[in-house]
Amino acid sequence: SSTAGAACHGVGGAKDIESVLSRNFVHPVIGSTVHTNLDTLYGTGVTKVPTGSKGIDWATSKHTVCMDCHNQHQATADKHVPNGQWYPTTGTNLVSGVLRGVPGVEPTWPSAWTQPTTFTTQLAATKEYQICMKCHSYWGLGAAVKGINTSGYVSPSDGTTPMTDLAWELSPNNKSAHPVVVAANDRTGSYAPKALVSVQMIAPWTNYGTQTMYCSDCHGSDNELAGDPRGPHGSNLKYILKGVNHYWPKKPDGVTLYTMDDLKNNTDQELFCKNCHNPDEPHTLWMNAMANKGFTCVQCHVAVPHGSPVSRLIGYGTFPAPYNYGGNSLAATGAGSGYRKDIYTDVDANDYYSTHASGGMCHPTNAGGYDANLMP
Repeated sequence: SSTAGAACHGVGGAKDIESVLSRNFVHPVIGSTVHTNLDTLYGTGVTKVPTGSKGIDWATSKHTVCMDCHNQHQATADKHVPNGQWYPTTGTNLVSGVLRGVPGVEPTWPSAWTQPTTFTTQLAATKEYQICMKCHSYWGLGAAVKGINTSGYVSPSDGTTPMTDLAWELSPNNKSAHPVVVAANDRTGSYAPKALVSVQMIAPWTNYGTQTMYCSDCHGSDNELAGDPRGPHGSNLKYILKGVNHYWPKKPDGVTLYTMDDLKNNTDQELFCKNCHNPDEPHTLWMNAMANKGFTCVQCHVAVPHGSPVSRLIGYGTFPAPYNYGGNSLAATGAGSGYRKDIYTDVDANDYYSTHASGGMCHPTNAGGYDANLMP
């Protein structure tokens, strides 16, 4: 049932998914009526046979039903996260038992920061992102320009933020991205050192260079530890974020942006990034140099932190919204001439201070590695 109203998964059931699907921010399963067994085959631009058949593209067949993410005939109770934990013991992106037998799509990865438009359909996805990308990529969203979907689709979390293409953002050919598709050391478009060091991460992510992760490591129910069904069914938190810390890029008040001063003064409570990252590294040197200047996180980093054409999820002022939060948050215009390519962060204080003066405030020169044509 698209309403999850059966005895097992409805209100009062053994796994009450229906209640989660009724929260503020959800995958719109309740009320969805479009679904066919073959709709995964019919993405953007694919001729539907016979004429009139439904697909999975948002232009004609936007929908979310249980069977888009679960195969009720093959699923098992095996989850990738043990009970009592927010995150897995070791990082991987392979499907768990609850996702077994679900169709997916695997992109053919083009050059860096380019929208993938060719996909291989799969009878059974082997990695979680292949299931998500049926909808959250060109296969479902359609053509995009400069990383922003142009068909009018917006995030239901606020009704204004453009939906972005996850395959575009997570491509292994980009200079940076969260390791959903490949581990950091396997990112072909990245500069060395590709991985963050263990001191910059929090367990279980301290082997960052060789670990991958799930989309559902960041997106899921807001109360999974207390028994909510795991997975990105729904949440009372915007963007269906999960974990101990819940907010990005604004604080719980919904108005104030997180700043470097918050990191330095330990007023960064609920900062979402702290679920996996140690905020003191690699930012300690920046905190000391920029104390009490009020620099926000999104003056340096893209507000949609899936991926970037620049290393370390850095963004430049020429980037468009929603990467440039509100269209005007990013301050940097290039990497300083004395810096490593793309403002690479280094935990070596000598390296930082010996080059800091050459770049000037907000790095006004280009060190190479930033292609101005990748963003308008």
